Amino acid sequence: MDLRHLEVFNAVMRTGTTVGAAHLLCASQPSVSNTIRHLEDMLGFDLFDRVKGKLVPTEEAKMLFKQAQDVFDAFANTRRMVEEIQGNRRGSLTLVATPTVGNSVLPAAIAAFVRSRPEVKVIIEIDRLEKVVQMVECGAAELGVAINPFGLPTVCIELRARQKSSAGQDERYFAARHRRLAAYFVQPRHRLG
Repeated sequence: MDLRHLEVFNAVMRTGTTVGAAHLLCASQPSVSNTIRHLEDMLGFDLFDRVKGKLVPTEEAKMLFKQAQDVFDAFANTRRMVEEIQGNRRGSLTLVATPTVGNSVLPAAIAAFVRSRPEVKVIIEIDRLEKVVQMVECGAAELGVAINPFGLPTVCIELRARQKSSAGQDERYFAARHRRLAAYFVQPRHRLG
């Protein structure tokens, strides 16, 4: 017995007919009937009595249906979790920040983020600027937040590739390919979140 057998069985029990189950499953009525017959053969007992063209669940079918609900509830919960992950409402976020930002405005911004996404686990590390850059670059953190050392209002630095300068020296950028380091210059009157 596999999940498809249980899915067809569940649809027949819910609708009361193979035609209704076929409609619910977007399948043909003969395929639903065949699946039920195959399931009964595998189990070694009848799930339905066929009375005047109607399916009447047996006691065994009622017990199986009750037990199968746990499987379908778990499947529905798994499907919801996948949707939450896809919508960035579940999972984890690792970020690293310099002490000035990490100990001032970042806690309030993270609190607001977590309130809107309670299933997301947020891991925060506070370290010096060089470590912020390094952690984002190597993928140890998804996000780095720092005061912009160059005095610009806001900088978002993203690495597309490493290039050689005309002198042949490596020019390194602040973030690794497909990752991002956001460096924010946070003035006292500016609020994140």
